[in-house]
Amino acid sequence: MMLVTLEEAKHQCYVDHEFDDELINLYIKTASAAVARYLKRDDLSAENAPIEAKYATLAYVGKMYKDRDNDEDRDYAHGMLPNFVTAILYPLREPTVQ
Repeated sequence: MMLVTLEEAKHQCYVDHEFDDELINLYIKTASAAVARYLKRDDLSAENAPIEAKYATLAYVGKMYKDRDNDEDRDYAHGMLPNFVTAILYPLREPTVQ
């Protein structure tokens, strides 16, 4: 599942070459899956994803591309999305009642 295109992600990352296409595609798939998991939406696709989900995916791809080795800004805890991605997605999330 890819919520955004390679072209959109490359634009987000300011990439105008093809050398990193495979890596960026991996980031797109990873970020898309993380966004869908956070929203608890198995049905998300590029066609039906809310604009916030697409933007959060692009923002997360940009973060992964910029900080390939680690989270220098300490922007998120292990197993969590970056704070700025969560802020974009939080209003879309359905609360779980136990």
